[in-house]
Amino acid sequence: MKKIFSVIFVASSSYIFAQTNLRENTQVSFRATETIHEKFYKTKAPVSFEVAEDVLVKGKVVIAKGTPATAEAGLTLDRKGRPAKGNLRVDIKEVKAVDGTTVKLNDCWIAATADQRHPKVDGKKVAKGAAVIKNTKKNCSTSGKYEINVN
Repeated sequence: MKKIFSVIFVASSSYIFAQTNLRENTQVSFRATETIHEKFYKTKAPVSFEVAEDVLVKGKVVIAKGTPATAEAGLTLDRKGRPAKGNLRVDIKEVKAVDGTTVKLNDCWIAATADQRHPKVDGKKVAKGAAVIKNTKKNCSTSGKYEINVN
């Protein structure tokens, strides 16, 4: 009786969690969940980005829409290594898959300059200066191959 129960349990466990391969260079779409303005990010600091659309492999979600990404913003540096006013860079570095696996991203960044004109965000005018506006989207690609456990 114990052997039969063990076989049934093992068979049902493998059915619950199937592994799916997330290939290198799989596209992941992100969106800014806040306006990121140069006046708040003189040095590298965390900023809010999230996955804009589910990432599917063989019909299974491997990275869910709304998952927060690890991202940071800061002013680019001039030739002397000082922050260059009016030039903002946002780097999106990684995101978690549905099973908690950390998925690294290829060189994924957004640059903004003070010369850009900004629309109103949530009915408010954006201050002059370099900014990445809330809901700005950026498509990135995965760096490496990952095995993800999915339902």
